[in-house]
Amino acid sequence: MTWKKVLGFWWSGCLMIQTLLAQPTGQEKVELLNQLLLSLPSPLEISSIIKEEGVAFAPNLLAVPLQTANQQSISEYQAAINLGVFSGSLGYVNFYEGTDSLSQVYLESIVATASRLNLQNQIDFARIAQYAFSKNLNGLLAETANSFEKMNVQLLNEKKEHLSVLILAGGWIETLYLTCQAARLKPTKILEDRIAEQKLVLNQLLPLFNSYRSGGEMERLYTNLKKLETLFQDIRIRQKARSNEDFVIEKIGNLEVIIYGRFDNQKGNTRYKEEELMLIITETEAIRKQVAL
Repeated sequence: MTWKKVLGFWWSGCLMIQTLLAQPTGQEKVELLNQLLLSLPSPLEISSIIKEEGVAFAPNLLAVPLQTANQQSISEYQAAINLGVFSGSLGYVNFYEGTDSLSQVYLESIVATASRLNLQNQIDFARIAQYAFSKNLNGLLAETANSFEKMNVQLLNEKKEHLSVLILAGGWIETLYLTCQAARLKPTKILEDRIAEQKLVLNQLLPLFNSYRSGGEMERLYTNLKKLETLFQDIRIRQKARSNEDFVIEKIGNLEVIIYGRFDNQKGNTRYKEEELMLIITETEAIRKQVAL
């Protein structure tokens, strides 16, 4: 699950929005949700970047786990979005050594939230545990994607595809939160770049989210995501440079991606001024606090 996939999905964004407006069929909804899954930054990929940037493992950043005994005390909304959050936490935990006990905790939390949604049969927990404890990150990533596709089909059949959107949103929020916190602990250009690129994902998540919001908690979350969207509005991402503005060229496959930013005399070429970055971090913290159990 690479940034090449993120950008590929971005280019198909217009098609996705047109399909949504055209009242997609059941199969089209499954495909759209699976496409969005491919567009999201993998927690494993982000965790790799965080570790490579020299940011130490910070267990205090992790979401509070859910005990199986308490699974029936939470709503479907809470279960769905925290299934995504816990999956993001598991990805972060598994990239560091000496974290097997924490891996077990978050595996149990995933079991609890999935069981609350009656999705436990769509997840091969034994295989996921095997990959997690053996640090087989590629296997863990593939199995996670496979599980989501199966959950997606079940939820669609139950006319609960809004829960699929919440699972995706929860995973994305947790990944963005961890990236922002890493950038706060150790600001680096690479981490800021990864934050900037989330504009691509948010631009795709919001139209899909909008098609399923129906008041209550989903409505509040959508409103907060729209607030976050406004904080990204000065980040412009184009395929080709059109001027000599401050920008950085990133070549991914055959694509040359130009991400424009503002010039800051103190930090040099950057996507954010310090106060802009802090606004994004602060809003992400608020959203994550709202959704995490």
